[in-house]
Amino acid sequence: MSFIPDWRKALGELARSLKPGGLLLLEVEGKWNIDLFWELVSAVGADFLGYGQPLSTALKHVAPPWNVGHMIDYPFALSSGSKVTMKLKLFTVGEIESEMKKVGLVVEKRWGLHVLTNVVPSTILHKANPSIGIKKLFTILAKGEGKVNKYWPFNAFGCSILMLARRKENQHESE
Repeated sequence: MSFIPDWRKALGELARSLKPGGLLLLEVEGKWNIDLFWELVSAVGADFLGYGQPLSTALKHVAPPWNVGHMIDYPFALSSGSKVTMKLKLFTVGEIESEMKKVGLVVEKRWGLHVLTNVVPSTILHKANPSIGIKKLFTILAKGEGKVNKYWPFNAFGCSILMLARRKENQHESE
């Protein structure tokens, strides 16, 4: 959902296409995660982590309004060593759940993904060829994350938020 420019329309279409009582598994990129910290650290340190944001932009990402996400230009490293930048919408949990409610979806379960694993900055995790040490650290953190990602605060502060929602039973086709 985070890569779709008109995400509200897409969300409405997803909800509309479900039968009453039907389930939707939705993933969005979360605003409130450790990457915000890493982005600030990188901006202060001459972008040594490769987030590509000046300090003024990194500070805007943590400024109010706190209940609404923002757009970022996110760099992904390619195996060739070059980078491609993608527009990415970050969501707060309250924002996406509110939008889901507007289109007749009720969130039943929520998980936060890459909460603990993002102790390692995502620009390092997304490298085409991460080091063996990074791979081992990721494996250890991922095992712990798998045990806590359905509980608060982990399910609200992941780099990715995964939600299982159900279309309301009394949703009318005309809505």
